[in-house]
Amino acid sequence: KQWYQRRVAITAGLKSLQRRRERYIIIHVWKILNGRCPNDVDIKFLESKRHGKKAVVPSLTKSSSKRNQTLYDNSFAVIGPRLWNTIPPNLHSIEDPEHFKSMLTDFVKSFPDEPPIPGYSGRNGNSLLDWNSTKAEPLLCGRSATLMTR
Repeated sequence: KQWYQRRVAITAGLKSLQRRRERYIIIHVWKILNGRCPNDVDIKFLESKRHGKKAVVPSLTKSSSKRNQTLYDNSFAVIGPRLWNTIPPNLHSIEDPEHFKSMLTDFVKSFPDEPPIPGYSGRNGNSLLDWNSTKAEPLLCGRSATLMTR
């Protein structure tokens, strides 16, 4: 019972299921990076001084069918690295799981959590990927925000 109360307290500010799921995906990628769980999908990481540890998003051939493109876009092997690449480099080097989760929660809470409401159109899909490109756009001075998250 105590672990449940602690978990609810950590994610209390995250209203949408989507935001909690994306947070969990990033935590899982962190576990893969730090060898705390198996790397079943063979996620590769590249490290640079400027960008920290970035995950490599696997490529897909352009001639793939729409169905295969959708499966590809929604797979953990693609979503995981793309979400990992949205977090700031200072989070990449954190080795303590509780500290990482705390800092990640603060980062995730810095974006508006506006889940879609049936019958109304929102600014975007409410994914961290959508919000990050929207938030970053004015800061990029004409460079593509999409390239920064891939």
